[in-house]
Amino acid sequence: MKDRHFFIEIVNQKQGFAFKAGILETLNRSNYRKKYLAETADDFDVFYQILEENYHQNTSKNKADLLVYIHGLWGDRRGYFANNLHQSDVHYVQNLESSVAFTLSIIWHTHYPSYWYCQKKCKIIAENFAPFFWKNALKMREITSKMSFSGKMHLLCHSMGNYFFENMLVTKPQTTQPIFQEIVLAAADVDADFMEKQDAVLKSVGHEIVVLNNRKDRLLWLSKWANWRARLGNQTPQYFDEKKPNFRIIEVSKSQDVRGLLSRLNQHAHYHASYDAISQLNCVFKKHQKENLPIQ
Repeated sequence: MKDRHFFIEIVNQKQGFAFKAGILETLNRSNYRKKYLAETADDFDVFYQILEENYHQNTSKNKADLLVYIHGLWGDRRGYFANNLHQSDVHYVQNLESSVAFTLSIIWHTHYPSYWYCQKKCKIIAENFAPFFWKNALKMREITSKMSFSGKMHLLCHSMGNYFFENMLVTKPQTTQPIFQEIVLAAADVDADFMEKQDAVLKSVGHEIVVLNNRKDRLLWLSKWANWRARLGNQTPQYFDEKKPNFRIIEVSKSQDVRGLLSRLNQHAHYHASYDAISQLNCVFKKHQKENLPIQ
């Protein structure tokens, strides 16, 4: 679908960072094109205007949600990002069973020589981007809530994208209602005690926190060794406190429908490689329509 995928790009500069934005056009499974609408942070009014026009023209009562996506390590590499964009288009935006009508990708630079160095830079980039991200998130919520049927915003963080998100929580804005309907922590490459450390903050950011858990995730086992700490994304189900009213765990360790050789080997990308995980996420996203949860 044309003009359903938007992006905000964080560009590294010698002195700080620049923020750009625009539209992503899917050419095929392995290629895409960026159309810039804003070259500096001061140009974002045009970006917001075009996004709002597209949103109002191409949404309906059952398909009006915006999915914000934060990729992980090497997620901005062209081939990987193109495939992820294609999968998001097919399984969420074009899928009539999904309430997602648009996506917004946060693109940050990960082309660093080692995992540890990328983790260090991830923290720096996230902390610098955080104020702008929350300002943008509030603007997106304003746009999605203008329609009579009011769409929701969901946030999906993958792998080190969860660490990126964790480092933005420090500067979270004060709001009377959570910004996101669901926050999905997929293959979460953060410490296993992330939920305990961030519980109060998470409740103020999202109505519901969803952990996509896979005990077979081989990359997270490597991360556990690299960090000397257990990772949230491959903990056993008994670890989680299911009594928390705003918490949900989607257990995908036994999924047999993972597509793609690399995804089957590393067991790290179920949110776009497993029909079971995709179906469960889409059910979670649509849940608020049936339950008539409060509109922001």
